[in-house]
Amino acid sequence: MEVHRIEIPTPYAVGTVNAYLLPGSPLTLVDAGPGVPGTWEALAGGLARAGVRPADLERLVLTHPHHDHAGLARRVRDASGCRVFAHPVDHARLRDEPGVWEGIVGFLDEVCRRAGVPEGHRRELRQSMERLHGHALPLDEVEPLDEGDEVCTDQGCWRVLHTPGHARGAVCLWEPGERILISGDTLIPHISSNAVTEPGQGTFRTRTLPAYVASLRRIRELGCGRVLPGHGDAMGDPTRLIDERLAFHERRAADILRRIPPGGATPWDLVRALFPGVEPGWVFLAVSEVIGHLDLLADQGRVEWEGQEDGWKARRNGDQ
Repeated sequence: MEVHRIEIPTPYAVGTVNAYLLPGSPLTLVDAGPGVPGTWEALAGGLARAGVRPADLERLVLTHPHHDHAGLARRVRDASGCRVFAHPVDHARLRDEPGVWEGIVGFLDEVCRRAGVPEGHRRELRQSMERLHGHALPLDEVEPLDEGDEVCTDQGCWRVLHTPGHARGAVCLWEPGERILISGDTLIPHISSNAVTEPGQGTFRTRTLPAYVASLRRIRELGCGRVLPGHGDAMGDPTRLIDERLAFHERRAADILRRIPPGGATPWDLVRALFPGVEPGWVFLAVSEVIGHLDLLADQGRVEWEGQEDGWKARRNGDQ
């Protein structure tokens, strides 16, 4: 099965992002790239090399709502009239409903406050999020794509797998006949996907790293023969890579546990210990990293943390 890869530049540290044109009809694009200068031309050029135009697209599937994957979705829809699909948990964000983005920014700021991040770093985070907001235009309509659904063309069907962790609504597309997985950012060959802390549904926040670890283990059991990631080159059997990623999270959790002193530590204390001199633009990713591993340690009964709205402090179980 020939899936056409389109590399699109981004202004982000991750580098280029991949969109994929599925073979067959209806003509289906998976992900679209960010809405910044130069990306539309790259997408249109990649489609032209496959012998199609943006106007020919009939369906756009978004693996998750982050700007590097979904920022051009509105322009793709406007150019083609195509249907747009994404996991339901992300529809309000993709439509940019009133208050949603402000709510996300407020949540990130509150997480950092409880984690002990200084106000100066938090102010820079808020400003960077305001700039990021301009990298995507709101969609007027998004259709649901959820676990167990299928994305079918006349050349085969792709099963939708809900794989939360990197994003609450992250999905992969699985073609069992040739054992091909379009993995979005759930599995990337050259970097470990950050399980970014996100608002919860009915809870203050989502426990993203435990969810991400479960998603990796699920992918491991598929028996993939080929993985088409959201960034980087295609991979063969990802079993070894997944095992390495799981082992990394075990080591990182153990390292964090060792760094918690008898009197306890805030997540920000642990960020500064793990990542000395962390740049302001990376603060929230670093905080998410620590919070996620504290969640793993809490699941193992090795630490207690969170629970205090005036500030979080992690303590090893058994310490006074």
